[in-house]
Parts: sequence; C-alpha cells; structure tokens
Amino acid sequence: MKWLTKKVIAILAACVLVIGAIITTVVVTAVPRERTLKILSWEDYGMPKSMRNEFRDYMKTATGKRWKVSYHTKDDNEAMYTALTTQKKNYDLVVVSEYMVEKMYKENMLQKIDLAKIENGYNEDFDYTEEFDEDIYKHLVQYTENGEDPNTYAIPYMYGTLGIMYNTKLKNGTSTGVDPETLYDEGWEALWNTDYAISMKQTARDSYSAAILYANRAALLDRLQDPNSYEVGDKHADFIQQIFSTADEDSVETAEIALTAQRNTMKTAGKPVMYETDLGKNQMINGSNQPVVSFEWSCNASYAMMENHNIGYFVPEEGSNLWIDAFVIPKNAKNAEGAHEFLNFVCGKEQMIENMEEAGGCSAHIAARTAYEEQLWEEYDDEDEDWTQMLIDTIIPTLEVTAKCGIMRYFSDESNGKKFDIIIDEMWMKVRNS
Repeated sequence: MKWLTKKVIAILAACVLVIGAIITTVVVTAVPRERTLKILSWEDYGMPKSMRNEFRDYMKTATGKRWKVSYHTKDDNEAMYTALTTQKKNYDLVVVSEYMVEKMYKENMLQKIDLAKIENGYNEDFDYTEEFDEDIYKHLVQYTENGEDPNTYAIPYMYGTLGIMYNTKLKNGTSTGVDPETLYDEGWEALWNTDYAISMKQTARDSYSAAILYANRAALLDRLQDPNSYEVGDKHADFIQQIFSTADEDSVETAEIALTAQRNTMKTAGKPVMYETDLGKNQMINGSNQPVVSFEWSCNASYAMMENHNIGYFVPEEGSNLWIDAFVIPKNAKNAEGAHEFLNFVCGKEQMIENMEEAGGCSAHIAARTAYEEQLWEEYDDEDEDWTQMLIDTIIPTLEVTAKCGIMRYFSDESNGKKFDIIIDEMWMKVRNS
C-alpha cells in the first residue's frame, strides 16, 4: 500500500513537472503586445493570409524577434464602429469606407499617419508619394478641416463602384437569364423592374444611394445631354456629389418612397427583394434564378464573373457611387509603430497586386494597377475579348466611369436634434418592416 502511495505521488510529481514545463513554454513563446499587430478588416473581402504571414516573417528578419498578426473581420462599417466604440476593442489598423473615415475623423477617433515612415515600402524602390493615384485622394479631401492632408489620417486600400450585376444564363433551364442591352437602357430603373428577381444590399447607406440615383435618373440623363458637362466629366460628378451630400427631410422621404415601392411591388409580383451582403453573389455564381439582377459592389461582381462567365456587370450611364476603403490607425491603437510598419510593407507594388487578386477591388497604386491589368489579359487570353474587357473594367473603373461618380458622405447635419445618419437608418428600418 505504501509502495502504491509512493508510486502515485511520483506520478503526480511528474505530471506537475510536465504541466509546469508546458506553462513555462507558453509564457516564453507568447508574443508581447508591442510585437502583435491587431488588424480589423472586412469579412469575405480582405488581405490574404499569405501576405500577413509574409509580413510576420519580414518583421522577424528585420528585428530578430517573433511577430504576430491578429486578424479580425466584421460584416460592415457599422459593426467595426461598434467594436471600436461600444465594445472598446483596441485595433492597430482598421480598413473602413470613406464615410466612416470621415465620421471617425470628426469624432476624433483617428491618429495621424506619419507619411515619412512609409516613403520606402517593402520594395526599396517604392516611393509612396509618387506611386499612388492623386485622383483617388481628391475624393477623401472633403472630410478634412483646416486644409489638412487627408493622407495623414487615411491611406486608400481599394476602391471601386456600385453598379448592377446580372446573369445571362441560368442553370435550371427555365430561363435564359437577362438581356444585357435591355439592362443598359434601363439603368437604375432595372432594380425596380418586376420582370426580374433582384437583390439589394442590406445596408441602409448603399440602398439609400441606389434610391437617390433612381429618383434623380431623369435629371441625371438630361444633364448628360449637355455636351459640355459630359465632355468635362467632373461637372457631372459634382452634380452626383451634390445629390449624395444633401441629406435633408425631402431626400430621405424620396428614398423611403422609392424603396418602399420597390419592396411592395416586387413582393406583389411574387419576386420579393433579397436583402443581402454576399448571398446574392453566391446565388448568381450557382446560376440561381433568385436573383438574376443584383445591386452590387464591383469587388463582389468581379469575383462572381471569374467564377461564372455568364455573369456581367455595368455602371449605369447616369452615374453611380465610388466607394473607397482606406487604412486608418485608431486613437486607442496599442501598436501604432507596428501599424506603420505594416503600411510600409503593404504599400509595395507586389503586395498591392496580391491584394487586388484577393479582394477584387482596384488599388490606388498606379504601377500595381497597370501590372494587374496586363496579368488579367494574359490569364484570360482564351476568353471572349469583350468579356475580358468587361471584367477588367469592373475591377479597374475607367476614367469615363469615375468621372460620373460621387462618394457617400457622413451625414452629420441634424434635424430636430438628430443626425441624418441616424434618420437614414430609421428610414431603412421602416422600409424593411413595411
């Protein structure tokens, strides 16, 4: 019995030693917070894991110490904002859209970015100030105050358009899909046509932009008949920008009427609107008859087109919304130095090409954009030339298209003590519950 007791004690002692060794190992190998980079980005649209691993290895080579990249995702800008505010999460680098950059800037939530730290990227010959597209920066200038350089708060990551995605051939054999030429003529009205099963984005701001464009379609088309405004381009973009920047009771009511009519008429026709984030894209790839026409981000559309060559995408003639996603460093970031190191790394040409391949959006890095276009022509050399051109134009919007686009703003103006950002959200809930 004593022998058994001694044996049990010996076994327990050995276990304690093993557990102690494991704990010691964990403590020794844990990466401290100052060498941990916490990134918050988009779900189903983000940086490839291989790039994050490459950055980790790059930093180990540069510093001689282990680094960790902790990567987190959310569905939309509002969820990211909630994580930063209500949940008090501390991320070192966040990828948000242009209006959220403006909102965070105005709420004093952003650190300044030291551009001197990213003048030379991962590739030594890279010059940040020369390689990036100034035309994209001008769209971010609007939110800054006192003439501050917007790039000291946000660096463009990807940009693209909002438009209409469609399927020309379905898998169930009961329909041949839709006729692109008919859609081109209809423009934004296609999303209100009961002949099609459609999908809309479930976010308030995106659907609001579609409704405002639809409601102003006649005025936009009339404006394009003026040779001067069409030729110059910027004037039409300014007109659309004015529409997007105007948030008042009349514009919100106009959008609510249009969106409610869309929901009710489509439901009556037996084709209820699908409100989604990524489901519509996946349904189209599978050749489903719900939807056959989708209000879509160009990054989603390019991915769908690569998966199913019966899918197409276009930006209506009357104009659209240009979205810009950018890197920002929150005020409560614990590793701003690491964030700068990552920006220095990710702004390289090869890294931006890799991001375009992964995300389906367009980089503001001119050399990366040019190289990726050449890569796409080679990759789809055997495909129909018109389809390949449409794919490239979906990923890399032409100047003719961007000259007819505005960007959505953060609606900070108030009515009866309530910001229009909140008013639009409330309007959207009324539509969804109608």
